[in-house]
Parts: sequence; structure tokens; C-alpha cells
Amino acid sequence: MRVLLYVLTALTFVVGTQLVVLAEHTEQFFSWTIAVPMSAAFVGAGFWGAATVVYWCARQRDWARGRVVVPTVAVVATMLLVATLQNLSAFHGLLGLAWIEVYAIFPPALVAITVMQLARPGRDPRLGPRLPGALRGALAVQAAVAIVVGVVLFTSSDAVAADVWPWALTDLTSKAIGTWLVGTGVTCGVVALLDDVACLPGWAVAQIVFGGALLVLGLARFGDDVAAELSLWLIVAFFLSMLATGLAGSVLAWRGGWFAPIAGVGGFPVELPVEVRSVSD
Repeated sequence: MRVLLYVLTALTFVVGTQLVVLAEHTEQFFSWTIAVPMSAAFVGAGFWGAATVVYWCARQRDWARGRVVVPTVAVVATMLLVATLQNLSAFHGLLGLAWIEVYAIFPPALVAITVMQLARPGRDPRLGPRLPGALRGALAVQAAVAIVVGVVLFTSSDAVAADVWPWALTDLTSKAIGTWLVGTGVTCGVVALLDDVACLPGWAVAQIVFGGALLVLGLARFGDDVAAELSLWLIVAFFLSMLATGLAGSVLAWRGGWFAPIAGVGGFPVELPVEVRSVSD
């Protein structure tokens, strides 16, 4: 599992860099052409956020902390595979072929490795104190909003997507943006359900990276692509809330010393024995 997560970290960081830094040149430097740079920046910011949390999870010595990212990776990989299969004609060149191959291979590989991990004996204890009620509630709201909007974008026609989104979308970019919203929502939901401060660091920094990259490297650069309508301000408000919860989670985890991997017995993906840094209710 650790090797898979490190490979995924590298892939998501490279793709995110292609899309954010070279948002206006996707016809040359990406797997498919994205005509609207703001869409490229949004999808790239999602990849950067994913790279952040996946890297943190890969560094953990125990499954109880590293499992945070697995449901999100499974959902995002599957949704991007579906979007890819529905838009095969949009992909071009060697980069397009590489994209198709990666998303054809990765989901079943992840399922197989996860099943192997879950078959190992052991327990998954809660390692740290519970989350503050306000933070957990905010995560639940963010999860619900992101998943609902993401599903709408992923399943809607171009016409419906145009009515609810402040810049032009194709079927493929609508599905890609919807995928990252659903992925964000799933991660927030998982962290809220785990209710464990020890699981906050990777998620919290990823929130900051995704929100900051979108607002600073996306909207600030490509504001001309975006219509100044209500949906835009709702998007801005949502990503500002991501920055706020990410910062709150980072401070909480930093004060508790949870950013460093636990120096436990064994190594990831071995489950952590109950007696090692577990916190009683």
C-alpha cells in the first residue's frame, strides 16, 4: 500500500502542476485540451490537494491513520475512469494514452491491495482525542454540499451544468470538476466519521492547498473566464470555508503533535496495537 501511495503522490503532483502552471497550454502539455484555463486550474488544484493528503498518509506507520485517504482515492479514481470512458475521443497523444492506461489499471489495483490490507488481523483504534463539535459539524456540512454539487455536475448535461456553474464547461471538464468536489466531500465526511485528531494533518493541509491554489492561482489569474454571478460567490464562500477548516485542523493537529508519523511497532500497513498512543474515551 505504501508504494502505491507514493506512486499516486508523484502522479497527482505532476498532473496538478501541468494543469495549474500550464493551464493555458493544455493542448500541448496535458492529456486533453481544456479550452477554459479556469477549469484546468480547478482540476489541477484538486490534484495538488490529493497529492498532499496522499503523501501524508503514505508516511504513516499504521493503517489507522493512513486509511483516511483510501475511500477518497477509490471514489475519485472510479469517477475519473467513468468520465474517461465516456469521453475517449477527447484524449490525444502519448499523454492521453497514459491517462487512459493509468485509470484503467489503478482502480482494480487499489481494490485488490485494500482487500489484502483489510484481511490482515488487527484493530483500528482511535489514536487521538475527538474533534471539537464545531469543526466536526463544519466538516459534515462541507461534505454534504460538495458531494451534492459534485454529483450534479458529474451527472448533468452540458446545459444544466452551464446553468449552475459560473464558467463554460464541457462534458469532460464538468465531470472532472464534479469528481474533485465529490472527492473533497468524501474526505471531509471520512474525517468527521473517524472523529480523531490524529487523522487531521494530511486532510487539513490538503484543504489549504486545494482552496488556496483555486483562489490564488485560479480565480486571481483567470477571473476573466468567470461570470460574476451568485454561483461564483457561493464557490468562493465554500473554498474560503475550506481554508478556515483546514487552518483550524492544522492548528489543532500541530498543538497535539500529530504531524509527525507515530514511531510505533511494525510499519504501514500494519495496524497499530491498542496500547500505542491510544487515547481512552
